[in-house]
Amino acid sequence: MQTCPDSGDVRGQNALHAIMSVIAKPGDRIACGRFVYPGFLAIAQRMSVELVPLPEMTGDALTRACQDGPISALYVVPTNDNPTTLTLSTEQREDLTRSARLHGIQIIEDDAYGLLSGKPLPPLSKLAPELGWYVLSTSKTISPALRVAFVRVPSAAQALQLAADVHETSVMAPPLNAAVVTTWLRDGSFDRLVSAVRSEASWRSKLASDVLCGNEYACDPQGFHLWLKLPGGVAAADLSQRLSMEGIGAIPSDRFTVGPCREQALRISLGGVAERETLETALKVLDAHVRP
Repeated sequence: MQTCPDSGDVRGQNALHAIMSVIAKPGDRIACGRFVYPGFLAIAQRMSVELVPLPEMTGDALTRACQDGPISALYVVPTNDNPTTLTLSTEQREDLTRSARLHGIQIIEDDAYGLLSGKPLPPLSKLAPELGWYVLSTSKTISPALRVAFVRVPSAAQALQLAADVHETSVMAPPLNAAVVTTWLRDGSFDRLVSAVRSEASWRSKLASDVLCGNEYACDPQGFHLWLKLPGGVAAADLSQRLSMEGIGAIPSDRFTVGPCREQALRISLGGVAERETLETALKVLDAHVRP
C-alpha cells in the first residue's frame, strides 16, 4: 500500500485511541470479532461505544449485524489476529470491504503482525481506501521498545483531525525512535530486521507445533503467540494462575471476550521468553497441564 500525505508516525495504542476519537461517539456500534485485543476493549469502554461481536469475520455476518442497528465501524486484525491467530484470506477481505462499502462502515485495520507474514495479503484499507484507517506498528515486527507506528487514513482532512487528537493525548511518538525507524526504512535495515524477526517467529512456531502436537490450538506459521483451546472442565482463569506460578505467561480467554462466551482458551506468548531452551521447557510444562 502506498504511503501518501494522509499518513504519519505515532504509537499503535495512541493511534487506535485517536482514530476512535475521530470517527466514533458514545453509543455508536462497532463490529469486531468474538475475541478482541484488550487495548481496543479498553478504548471502547472508555468511549462508551457498543462492540458488536460477529460470529465470523465475513461480509454476510457484518451485513446481518447492521439489521439490528447502524454499524459505524469495523475493527479487525486481518493477519494473525490477536488472540485467535486467524488470518483473513484475500477473498474474505474483499467480501468484508464490499459489505463495508454497502453500509458505509469505516474500517479500523490494526495490522500489527502483517509484516511478519511470509505471504503478505492486501490490506482491507487498500481494497477500500476511502473507508480504511490503517495502523502498522513496529512493536510486534521489530521491538516493543520502539513505540512507533504508522497510520494511513482516508483523507488529508481526516489526517489533520487525527494529528490534532494525537497531539492532545500523547504529543508525538518518541522523536529519537521515530528517527531511527525512518533511517532503517531508508537504508534497508528495516527489512533485514523484520526478516530476522520473522525467521525467529517461524522457529518458535514450529517448536510449539512439535511440543503441543495433539492439543487443540491455532498458531500462525510466522506468529509469536498461539491460541490454545482447553479441554472440558478446565477453567482458563484457574490454569492461567497456575501457569504464572511456574513463570509461564498465559492470558485467559475472558480477557478478550466481547459479550457472553463459554469458550475456555489461553493466549500463549512465544516471544516473551528470550532463550529458546527456556521457551521449550515452558511449552513442555504447558503441555503437561493440558494434555488430555
